[in-house]
Amino acid sequence: MSKSDTNHQSCIDLTDTPDQIRAKISKATTDSIPEISYDPLKRPGVSNLLEIYSAFDALNRTPDEISKTVFSGLKNQQLKEATTNILIERLAPIKAQFEKLQNDTGYINQILDESASKASIVANETLLKAKKQLGLY
Repeated sequence: MSKSDTNHQSCIDLTDTPDQIRAKISKATTDSIPEISYDPLKRPGVSNLLEIYSAFDALNRTPDEISKTVFSGLKNQQLKEATTNILIERLAPIKAQFEKLQNDTGYINQILDESASKASIVANETLLKAKKQLGLY
């Protein structure tokens, strides 16, 4: 999974549905080694999934710790399923809040108006300083 890749399927968006997350993780590249281990050089696909899982782990464990504790004796498919589940669980509140804000155009417009007013004040002060420095005022 790569945020710099131009292929939309190569990353998980905060607004992806559970089905989209499931589809993307299921297509993630792994390898044929039966045991799960963290080795970014020799096992980049599996290591990437472990890094993603680690980023959302409530216990803040490293990818290596997770490979040895959570996934010891398990297979790549189980890693993909667990990574999918943790992503869906942890991203659900973010997605819900995003959708709530997206549907509340009145609130968004209010924030934009308030921000424009604040920006205008700062911009006018900066413009006045610049004019004074240039001797135009």
